Amino acid sequence: MVTKPVVCLAHRDKVPETPVVYTDLSLNLIYEMLKEAVLGACDFSSMVRGKTVFIKPNLVRPNPTQLPAVTTDPRVVMGMIRLAQEMGAAKVQVGENPGFQYNSRAAFEDWGVRETLEKMGAEIIYLDEDTPVEVSNPTGRVMMKMKLPQSVLQADCFINIPKMKTHMHALVTLGIKNLHGLVFDESRLMFHRNDIAQKIVDIYRVAKPHLTVIDGLWAMEGQAPLSGGVIPDMNLLAAGTDTVAVDSVCSELMMIAPEEVDAIRIAGWEGLGVNNLEEINITGADPKPIQKRFKRPVLSGSGVYPNLLCIEGGSCKGCLSAMRHALDKLNRDGLLEKIPPFTIYVGVPMPNVKNLQNSVGDIWIYGNCAVNVMQQDGIREKHPHFIYGCAPHIFDLYALLKKTYLDAKPTRQG
Repeated sequence: MVTKPVVCLAHRDKVPETPVVYTDLSLNLIYEMLKEAVLGACDFSSMVRGKTVFIKPNLVRPNPTQLPAVTTDPRVVMGMIRLAQEMGAAKVQVGENPGFQYNSRAAFEDWGVRETLEKMGAEIIYLDEDTPVEVSNPTGRVMMKMKLPQSVLQADCFINIPKMKTHMHALVTLGIKNLHGLVFDESRLMFHRNDIAQKIVDIYRVAKPHLTVIDGLWAMEGQAPLSGGVIPDMNLLAAGTDTVAVDSVCSELMMIAPEEVDAIRIAGWEGLGVNNLEEINITGADPKPIQKRFKRPVLSGSGVYPNLLCIEGGSCKGCLSAMRHALDKLNRDGLLEKIPPFTIYVGVPMPNVKNLQNSVGDIWIYGNCAVNVMQQDGIREKHPHFIYGCAPHIFDLYALLKKTYLDAKPTRQG
């Protein structure tokens, strides 16, 4: 008889304080919730006793003031350090690599709790500075080999603590997606198109966590991770040893079916974990009262901002996601409305048809696939701007729009 994987839920109607301002009141409550979830999901003492434990939070872009739910709640990481130590761990390490030209030292400082974690006895590991080890992945689909941090590979126990949030590119950021932070920057943008789901499943093949704990205390919906809306009362922690099962349960709690999430569906199909909810043993809190409908991210830039005409050809999620990230961030920063009307063309143009008619203002050609629109009559004469990449870096458009329209110094007249 096959044993069902266990996913244990810990929930409270109210969790006091915030991920930014807190006291022992919420620290102790969250520790008790974490203990419920973890001990309900596995034999944690046997997992960590006498071992080196590596904890990986999600520190994509710590911004406590504006986006308190974008990163893993520091209270959960503190609770995990405490629990691992109490269960006899020989050493506890906490490490992350946020990537995208943002080093991990800056991320830990901006997160605001590096010194606190060190005082608790945890060793901080800056994964972008760690020794890269090339790992063979013979059963992979797109990443047949990859470089992963030595500290993660050498740890006896790997604990994955992602944030519960939607994601512009991957639909949700949960356990599998959080593993993208293990690859070094040289591989960060590889397979960052529709094939990103297969990429992160390939990472999961060779770097399976022993335990995944989803931080759903404060969650994030919509245009996450950089411009999403905060859900401050999800009040949930979910734990399990099968990351695919944990992700499946949590996506369902977000009212997003597991089969809609490419990475979850692929990992289940590949036999790397269980994504059928009927085959998962959900213990602890009753999931029904916890469930909330999360706003989904919108990738399209068409019909969104009044000063932008966005024409989308045959474009993939890579370009759409990166482009929309940039536009949303400009809007959030109060800059987009200051830019004069402009046009973006993205994706492969339709052959034998004029794809860019009645454009507005300057033309921006976004992504390598869109360059062929230049072959059409009248486009070259308009001297368009180009953003190259497959897909471009998410901040390329942000930086160039800002530089072109907002950072130029006025010229002296007369």
